[in-house]
Amino acid sequence: MERSILNISAYRDKKQNQGEYNAKGLIRKVMEFTERNANIREKVRARNLFRNLIGLSEEQIFSPNQEKAFTEWFLYDYQTIQGLTMFSLFLRKYHQHLTEPELIQGALFLTSVFEPVQIEEIYPEKNELFVSEVFSGKQCLLFYEKADFSSISKGDLYFVRKISIIKRDLVIGNMYRVNDKSVLERLEREYDMTVKEDQPSSWMTFLKRTAIKFLFHT
Repeated sequence: MERSILNISAYRDKKQNQGEYNAKGLIRKVMEFTERNANIREKVRARNLFRNLIGLSEEQIFSPNQEKAFTEWFLYDYQTIQGLTMFSLFLRKYHQHLTEPELIQGALFLTSVFEPVQIEEIYPEKNELFVSEVFSGKQCLLFYEKADFSSISKGDLYFVRKISIIKRDLVIGNMYRVNDKSVLERLEREYDMTVKEDQPSSWMTFLKRTAIKFLFHT
């Protein structure tokens, strides 16, 4: 029995590592595709919309964190003139050349959003964070290779984009600190207003469209 349990655990570890490796490869492919296929007009349109969403004037320069967020938003959330995201355009063009695991992961990427989480536990030796989703209360383990764990504390709030892979979720991109809890209160109020105005929307769909507005608001 003990050997069987160990074998199952080893198998799950192997599948987790393979899933994370595949996801990172898929991200690289999409970024290369976007670099080759997004024309200047589309990029300018996206940057102007992003600037408006986060409340920057035309004269203000993006900060390093805002540049990172723009890159992620442009891949996963921004809708092109065709009404599609860059990620969905990539899948549409190359779906016949992708493996089944890549297509399954692609569906997870398509529905990924910036969502607020609270840090519950920190495991720097494993590049892991145990978090609670702020509004649902759902808890999960995150794998985040880019983390500067010395700057993360229990109770901190972040916006994070993640996908599920077997034993833990993988952070895709960066985590963005929420410095003022009132930002999340305003986010929740805007969702409530959307529902009251007879524009029914799931919470995740709402975040897909709206969360970016709150990443850099204080």
